[in-house]
Amino acid sequence: MTDRHIDIRASRRADWPAITALLENAFDTPDEARLAQRLESDGSGGISLVAMADEVVCGYCLLSKMRSPTTCLGLAPLAVADGWRHRGLGRRLVTAALQHARSDGWQAVFVLGEPGWYGSLGFSREKAARFRTVYPAEYFLIAELCPDAADTMPAEARYAEAFDAL
Repeated sequence: MTDRHIDIRASRRADWPAITALLENAFDTPDEARLAQRLESDGSGGISLVAMADEVVCGYCLLSKMRSPTTCLGLAPLAVADGWRHRGLGRRLVTAALQHARSDGWQAVFVLGEPGWYGSLGFSREKAARFRTVYPAEYFLIAELCPDAADTMPAEARYAEAFDAL
């Protein structure tokens, strides 16, 4: 596949069939697609971005509102189409999402993911260690969007209610 111009923009209602198909192809079960749909429909979706190549959705990233701390967002799901993987598109989506979150005044973003990869994007397992959560500590990370934001937040991290169904 040749490199083509990629546009990253806010998702639109018309993108949802393609987003759903992308998520169903990227994950072993349809759970991530259902999660994204629930978060969008219940108003918990905060920042929803798509990567477009020739008017085709080739990547998706969602930051949803956390139940606690309420000044934070949670990153999930993140997906990149097969032909676009290992080409930096996931990194571009996360970077754009973090920039939007910072511009919108959010204090931090949590993620449950690979520490090496997310660590290279500014997420910290050490900063996240002070938060009580049901998720495995070795994969639970935070990216502070304001200096030392994690130090002043309530010590419990809870994703949006839609995550409870996973």
